[in-house]
Amino acid sequence: MRWPYVIAVLALTEPLAASQNGSDDSSDSDVMTAEELFATPDTMTDGLNVRLEHVVVRAKSGLVLRVASQHHEIFVVPDDPSKLDFLAVGAHVDVQGTLHRAPAAPQARLVYAMSRGEARRLARTRFYVDAWALTASD
Repeated sequence: MRWPYVIAVLALTEPLAASQNGSDDSSDSDVMTAEELFATPDTMTDGLNVRLEHVVVRAKSGLVLRVASQHHEIFVVPDDPSKLDFLAVGAHVDVQGTLHRAPAAPQARLVYAMSRGEARRLARTRFYVDAWALTASD
């Protein structure tokens, strides 16, 4: 009985560890800013490191934020969900993380405890940011 549980834990923690290692080893040229990312959406790929500075929190649902940079929005999953308790809608934040393919709506509702509408919205997007750093902007 313990093997499936151990395998599931290893599978869930492995991408986060890879993201963190990538953040330490990557140079600035390997990281896309919000302006670069949204100007060339075809460059969005699974595993791409991003840095979104001074983006606005548009919504919070379960363990997920929806942030905006100018007219573009993207979902952000922070490494520590308790950070969401201290962020209000309308706050400006800086995000560093890795792009991942968006899950299906039922999976998003289950894994991220999202509302039905926000889970559907996430499922219609191509990618979300798995954030290893989420801080309030100055």
